[in-house]
Amino acid sequence: MPIISRSCIEDIRQKVNIYDLVSPVVGLKKVGANYRGLSPFTNEKTPSFYVLPDKNIFKDFSSGEAGDIYKFVQLTERLNFQEAIESIAARFNLPVEYEKGQAPAGFKPSLRKEILDIHDLATEYYQWNFFADNKEGAFIREYWQKERMFSEKEAKDYKIGLALPKDSKFFINLHKKGFSYEALNKCGLFFPARNPESEEPLFPRFRGRLMIPIREHANQRVVAFTARQLEITPDDDRSREAKYVNSPETPLFNKSHLLFGLYKSKKEVSDTHPFILVEGQLDVLRCWSVGLPAVAPQGTSVTENQLLLLKRFNDRIVCLLDGDEAGRKAALRTLPIAWKAGLDIAFHPLPDGADPDDEILKSGTAFAKSALADSIGAIPFAVQSLVEDPLNANPREKNRTANAIFELLTQLESELMRMEYLRELSRLLGIREDILSADFKNYLSNKFRRSQVSTLAESPEKTGDTAISNSKLTNAEEDLILALFEFPSLGSHILQAVDNEWIDDSQVSGRILNRILAETEEGSWNGVSQMEEMLETDEERNYYYNLRSKELHASNLLRSVEEAVLKIYKRFIQKRIHNLDVELANAQSLPLETQTELAKQRSALKHSITDPPVIKIPFNL
Repeated sequence: MPIISRSCIEDIRQKVNIYDLVSPVVGLKKVGANYRGLSPFTNEKTPSFYVLPDKNIFKDFSSGEAGDIYKFVQLTERLNFQEAIESIAARFNLPVEYEKGQAPAGFKPSLRKEILDIHDLATEYYQWNFFADNKEGAFIREYWQKERMFSEKEAKDYKIGLALPKDSKFFINLHKKGFSYEALNKCGLFFPARNPESEEPLFPRFRGRLMIPIREHANQRVVAFTARQLEITPDDDRSREAKYVNSPETPLFNKSHLLFGLYKSKKEVSDTHPFILVEGQLDVLRCWSVGLPAVAPQGTSVTENQLLLLKRFNDRIVCLLDGDEAGRKAALRTLPIAWKAGLDIAFHPLPDGADPDDEILKSGTAFAKSALADSIGAIPFAVQSLVEDPLNANPREKNRTANAIFELLTQLESELMRMEYLRELSRLLGIREDILSADFKNYLSNKFRRSQVSTLAESPEKTGDTAISNSKLTNAEEDLILALFEFPSLGSHILQAVDNEWIDDSQVSGRILNRILAETEEGSWNGVSQMEEMLETDEERNYYYNLRSKELHASNLLRSVEEAVLKIYKRFIQKRIHNLDVELANAQSLPLETQTELAKQRSALKHSITDPPVIKIPFNL
């Protein structure tokens, strides 16, 4: 594979602001000069992920990861380094240059890039079918406008398309464009043909269906499709009876980690407009038509990963699922998962048999207002779902309902929230609060009777930049490295005071300091801008970006240099003394002269600790 030129890598790094890259993935809030949000790498509930725009890097305290724009894309999109460069370049419309000019003939892009490009072409092709001047195009536009009550503009805006009932050339046309068989086989748009001798070894998965693109929220690229059954869906379609069929899981698409519509709705949520969770993709589009920032899971029950994704951008959701028994059960199942993810969840029950699509068509923007204003809290909704008339229910029904709520409350980490919800449950069931609290304690005691439970108190949220500024330097080499980042000309003075032999090169910090001092000795150390080309391993890169994330003051750096040189020197001398002690302990078989010489060396080393090297720091730094 051709190598991307170093100048191109640096050019993209300089042109792309890390905030612009991270903000579509993580909801960020400004904290001093930096930005903070929930980690995209762990399921944390207190934000400890930082973006440092002035250094164009990120630091995640929950996972220990740190890095630049390329490292962030590698981690969040599971790409190798070259794929990350190509992904960022495509996102920001920047050219990619290779060591010998543009990508040569026969250049094979990554599998991920091939599949993304296939989906882009498929999206355009399906939409072309939708607007084609033929009987299939006329049919689907009439269905879209008269049966689904959407406009042609909405179809264009959201790239709605049509998979033709018969499309024998779809695979061939894509293959002729140079896509590999592997990419076409793994993109999710095809089945293996029933006849191995067929001209098309792969057969279209979607035929005679309305096509709705599913976009990844970070880069908004199409990664999958939802296909809606139509009258023209062929009888021999393998999923003919299924109303909706999703793309299978692919290298791009994991349905439990992606929410339909998040790419758009995440930009519209606010304190007054939380996420609206609905069941289907067309429900999402209908909510968008009245200004509701809706999202939907991918044909399955909502998962904790999906809710954690929402929490990065807003910590409130309103659940707006269908008004039938299945919809109410799905909503109730969502409640403990939402609590576990740290979300504040409310519910807007719909009339029996109704769905959001029907209700919005009936009431328009008035529904959007009521969906927020008339939503009910978690406990009232749960009680209402479990017992028809809670106040007048018999004791057995009240006990059953209370136990069901108790189980839900075990998902809450906050004792305060548990007490508030128990107080609310007391009012709804007409049971004294002290009795209900006692029953809850008994329930917990019975539930965890045979389990060892250790509750780790969540550390309080830090304010300002204290999470960054309080991070401590762990060794003397790091002090010198950071000083050399800030004051490159200090290198010649450190060289005069520090012997290379003193530096512990078994550690990453020692190896990096040695390289910087070697560059200094050659007269070519110009500061931190050189570091990228000096790093050789992922361990070194992660270490470097962790160093870069530290908030330090120039005066503190200079004060630490003298102490660091002294520490490095003393550590070396003490190690030498220890080695001599070992030799002396085993020296009984050696000649007396040798033993005497070893003792003299040890004495000289002990004395040298009292006369350490002195580094003179110039005043004009």
